[in-house]
Amino acid sequence: MRLKWGRILLGILVLAVGCGVLWMLAAGPVQQVMDAVSTDGSETARDTDTRGGGSDADLGRAAADRGDDEDAARDDDSNDTGGSARDGSTASEGAVDADGLPTFRVLTLAYTPYMATLAHMDAGDYMERRGYNLELFDVYSEAVDLDEQGQCEALRSGEYEALATTLDATRKCGEGVEMAIPIGQSAGNDAIVVQAGVETWSDIFEHAIAFTEGSVSEYMACFASHTAGVPIDFPVGFDDASEAVDAWLEGGERSVLSVVAWEPEISRALAARPDAQVILSSRDVRILWDVLNFSSARADEDPVAFLAFTEAYYEALRDLTRDPRAAMGRIRDWAEGDPSREDLLTVTANEDFVADLDLEAFATLKDAAILMSEGDTLRNRLEEAAFY
Repeated sequence: MRLKWGRILLGILVLAVGCGVLWMLAAGPVQQVMDAVSTDGSETARDTDTRGGGSDADLGRAAADRGDDEDAARDDDSNDTGGSARDGSTASEGAVDADGLPTFRVLTLAYTPYMATLAHMDAGDYMERRGYNLELFDVYSEAVDLDEQGQCEALRSGEYEALATTLDATRKCGEGVEMAIPIGQSAGNDAIVVQAGVETWSDIFEHAIAFTEGSVSEYMACFASHTAGVPIDFPVGFDDASEAVDAWLEGGERSVLSVVAWEPEISRALAARPDAQVILSSRDVRILWDVLNFSSARADEDPVAFLAFTEAYYEALRDLTRDPRAAMGRIRDWAEGDPSREDLLTVTANEDFVADLDLEAFATLKDAAILMSEGDTLRNRLEEAAFY
């Protein structure tokens, strides 16, 4: 199938001037880490590009040096400020673990591009080395069980420090939530799968299309509809991607010939119907962003904690992408015997883990610094989401 790139680009151009969105961009932590690495020796921050291998300008060393300097500065100032939140002495609003470390609580879910770096951060003690205890919570676990609005409220209230989610979900949070770290773009994890006879984007909308309501699947369906210039006359919404694929497999009276889903449901759909095809994939059109949001209230109360988290994130991402198999080994050890951690792992085999990582185009520190400083790319994506 040939993609109609002219229509795609025109659609993006039109959407980029859509209605405004209330949102906040927390460029500070990323830029501070970038500045620290850029000044840590003779090389520049280009060496933190996780796709390019190692060099003498080491992010971990820069972050550690920066942490040492900040610890010393806070020790010098402790008589005036009453102590640092990093040692728990003034962290009255935050939790403290059994070892006396302030906790940094992150909402995430069992999706490898979200979980991988965060779990690797915890497994490798990247936050502990900076004086914090990282705690990860599955938003859909029985213990947490938060929908998107609940996740936004939990972040606004300061109950949690950060949230891994999609950019289209971020726009729903509004004031009190800051988009802080761009994780990356879906690069094959999301797709529209069609049955035989559906050959063009216009054909999709002549029949019913199934998707998960209020998710990136609905966003992708809207993108295809708008770009093709054909309305979605027969939408069939579900609460879960597996339900949407089941309806597509059954067809039924509603004649569901297309389904928008994510992995592993895409693979299940294609395996069940050998004559089916992917007509639009996020590997071809990068429209879906994954991000980490910060709680504005908590970031204002303890900015040092959020800088530490940002440093730890990019150091862990660098090490993860340099040797994903070794990282997976550490993550398996970290999760073993702990049901809440095990539930965050969608795969445990090294090759499956590497394959899952390939479904996301991760944003490096250098990428993030550019995105967060110019702002237009992410802002346009938010406006597109509002337009749909």
